[in-house]
Amino acid sequence: MDGAEPSLSMIPLTDPQIEEAILCSILRDARSLDRIGDLTADDFSDPVYAEMFGAMQTLREEKLPINTINLRGKGITSPMAREAIDATLAKLSFAGELPSVADMARQVVDLSLRRQMMEMSQRYGLSAGDSSETVPALASSLRTELDTLVSRLRSGKRRLTHKEATSSMLKELDRD
Repeated sequence: MDGAEPSLSMIPLTDPQIEEAILCSILRDARSLDRIGDLTADDFSDPVYAEMFGAMQTLREEKLPINTINLRGKGITSPMAREAIDATLAKLSFAGELPSVADMARQVVDLSLRRQMMEMSQRYGLSAGDSSETVPALASSLRTELDTLVSRLRSGKRRLTHKEATSSMLKELDRD
């Protein structure tokens, strides 16, 4: 199969090393959270890393130090994460320089969006073969999901879709 294009399943849509490096950067300097853009816990492919990131954000919101003690203590809640926390935190002690946390966050968000597109593609691909759903309904639903995805790409933050903005504007007019 020389010269064949790689299949979609061959494209890696995760990068655990970057996810680890982001967590390491935050452990080294909590101000790294100020440079992560629109990265959310949902963007992490590893559920343990996602929970750790969420716990770090919670500790920051509560103005508590982001350190291994607080993460082991009140930050991590799931049994899976509690069991993995020590091993994971040990892996996070990198030596040397780390890449920019903002660059790493952008890469994780990019991979997350790609996973969302793949999932959307698979879901709508299957739905297209189901004759119980009308084509206009499928297209409308797909467009709404794509609008949400595109709005995150444009601003780094979620924007309203056309339908959401119109609905919001009509509610404001009714209130006035």
